[in-house]
Amino acid sequence: MYTALLHSYVSPEWGTAGKIHKALEEMAAVGIEPDARACECALEALAVHPDSFVRTDVLDYMRERWWTPTPTAQCFIIAGLLRERCFELALERLENMLDEGVRIDAWLWDKAIWILLEFGEVEEAFYVLSLKRKTSNNVDAGLSSILWSQLLDVAGQRQIPEAVSMIWYSHVVTGYLRPTSGTCLNVLSVAARVGDVKLATDVFRVLAERNTVFNNHHYEALIQCYLVVHDLPAALSVVLIMQESSLKVTEEQLHPLYAYLRRGKERPMNAFMQLQDLGRSGRKIPTAAVNVCIAASVQLGDLPEAIELYKALKSVAKAGPTAATFNELFRGCYRGGRKELAMYLANEMVELDIQPDRLTYDRLILTCIHAGDIDDAISYFEEMRSEGMLPRRGTHEDLIERTLKARDARCVALLNWYKTAEYRVEARVASLHRLVSKHFEEGGERKNHVARDANVQEASEAMEGKRIGDTDSASKKEENAQAALQALQEEMGGTQTEAGAQKDGTGEVDDASAALHEASSEPRSQPESRTSRVPDYTKFHI
Repeated sequence: MYTALLHSYVSPEWGTAGKIHKALEEMAAVGIEPDARACECALEALAVHPDSFVRTDVLDYMRERWWTPTPTAQCFIIAGLLRERCFELALERLENMLDEGVRIDAWLWDKAIWILLEFGEVEEAFYVLSLKRKTSNNVDAGLSSILWSQLLDVAGQRQIPEAVSMIWYSHVVTGYLRPTSGTCLNVLSVAARVGDVKLATDVFRVLAERNTVFNNHHYEALIQCYLVVHDLPAALSVVLIMQESSLKVTEEQLHPLYAYLRRGKERPMNAFMQLQDLGRSGRKIPTAAVNVCIAASVQLGDLPEAIELYKALKSVAKAGPTAATFNELFRGCYRGGRKELAMYLANEMVELDIQPDRLTYDRLILTCIHAGDIDDAISYFEEMRSEGMLPRRGTHEDLIERTLKARDARCVALLNWYKTAEYRVEARVASLHRLVSKHFEEGGERKNHVARDANVQEASEAMEGKRIGDTDSASKKEENAQAALQALQEEMGGTQTEAGAQKDGTGEVDDASAALHEASSEPRSQPESRTSRVPDYTKFHI
């Protein structure tokens, strides 16, 4: 009766580990010793409701009586360990059963693989699958088609090429399994990464059989697959198939081709020549393919080659250059410090009636900043704002810092626009605001200029006798005037921008200096004050 009671606790609804433990305690209390069948029923119930302490007690009881668990009981032990997530112990027992030649029930293989997949132990799941295939002679290894589909999907998601190839060729190619479209995409991604062209083309076969409409992401994976095995002509042929299928081909979609071309100095020109041959045969060449060749040449630091490709672009791609074409050339001009070439290309864009985009203005601004032409950079920035665009955050910050370094008051307006931009960073806003305020708003140089001018005026009044004081006070103020004049002269000589601005003031600096020397040499009874001739240096002149 107790054996039947223990076996009834296998029910997932009515059985619990506590009931199993209570039944065993009642048997011990009334003096009934469980037999081998009762122990096996307890182990079966513990496989559904795992409890390591009760299982250990049952195994110790069997060991004391020299009872060896049956193969079915050992399967129950392994199932309980799997449910407790003791995967290492479970696999160790499973390997020992195989080494000893003990029969393993089919349900345990399925349960082990499902539980390992459920908890993300993918490698262990495929290890169990390899053990199962060694003990089975048939193709499906005794596993259900649903489990094979799950294994193929997980292998595709985890990018396990060996498992994907094994399942695909053994079950999909032979017709035992029909994977979903999502699984096919995962398999195509694996094939593209490892360069398995045969697998990739077979995935296309399966998708074509179910009348799948191929999109850009299908062809991108196939392009990458060919490039991994260095089959550039086949990859370019796929690009042309995309163009002929009325799909929009952009530079972003051809990123695998760009990544391949930038790895070799001769690859961009080689790809361009192959595109030329394809164009002569009557194929329609997309401009994006030529742009990728130009971008790869620029990335490799070969701007002259990029210009040559641009000159020959019209003969290959009948659609002609686009804004992306000039953007790549502007990137090369920025890296090479070729502002004059950038200006020529900008004029050519205007002549070809190609509308610039945000990246065009951004790289023109960077080129002008790199060349030290702040005026042109700000002109492009203002034109960009009139079109409702703003540069990238780094470019905007760089422009503010360069104008601030040049003591250009327009950095105040640039900072205000930066504060309203969506890409602003509050820490950078605070830092730039402190720097700008130091030179152009309250505090900083402006306050220093005001203080120096006040000292000059106060000392001059003292020297001219307009203020009441003794001889020592006048002497101190005269010294202050000389110190203020010397500091002002040093600043005018050390700051090139301010010197240029003061020269634009029609020689006021020289007049002020002469007036101050004249005031210091005249006696205190001089009736006329010359302090009104000291200019105002509190403003920054552009």
